[in-house]
Amino acid sequence: MLSMLIFVCFALTTAKEISTPKYSFIVRQNAELDCSSLGSAKFYQGGSLITNETFPNVKIIDENKLFFNNLTLEQIRSNYRCINEESKNYILFNKHPVILIESGHSMQKLVDGMFEIKVKVFNVESNCSWIQYKNNSIVNISQSDTITLEKHSMSIRNLKQDSAGNYGCLISNDYGLFVGYSVVEVKSIASTLWPFLVVSIQVLLCCVAIFAYEKFSIKKKDDNQYNLSQQHFFKGRMASA
Repeated sequence: MLSMLIFVCFALTTAKEISTPKYSFIVRQNAELDCSSLGSAKFYQGGSLITNETFPNVKIIDENKLFFNNLTLEQIRSNYRCINEESKNYILFNKHPVILIESGHSMQKLVDGMFEIKVKVFNVESNCSWIQYKNNSIVNISQSDTITLEKHSMSIRNLKQDSAGNYGCLISNDYGLFVGYSVVEVKSIASTLWPFLVVSIQVLLCCVAIFAYEKFSIKKKDDNQYNLSQQHFFKGRMASA
């Protein structure tokens, strides 16, 4: 009987995870995290407490709802939780997709070269839908002889100058949408050599200027020596006379 009472008391004081209610995280959209099922609650981003002063675009409503106005990328990349300090019951908001670009957010490549984009996906088990931003519109990318698409990576070979653009991995689920993208520049070999040619020309002009200055200095020195010798010669003639 005593052991049963201890078990009941332990069960009553043990924290319990409450199922996550519906929410949606999309960049530059509004979102609300509803913890009203807990009663009053405190909100945390990672291990940091959130207050009305934490973010300029975040407001706590009725002590149990967290409202985001115009979500930022940094806010979407985080997971959140709310907890009732009395019951210790809590809700996790960690079901929205998050993408980390491993290969860098920008890269410069040469014509006829290749590039590869690698990403890590958090919170969801899903494959990338690969897209390109082109002419202010989104174009879906398909596998081809020069394009290889994998679960979390893509590569393009035999680049042309019109291959430049913004390439991204798009993942969405019932809890949000996220696009991680890289900006790819494609340059011709001539454009990459041009800075070297400019520097080479500058060095050549400096060398020519130094050579001309040295020649002028030597000639001026020779002229001065000739004038001095002439002066000594005439002074000698005048003295002997």
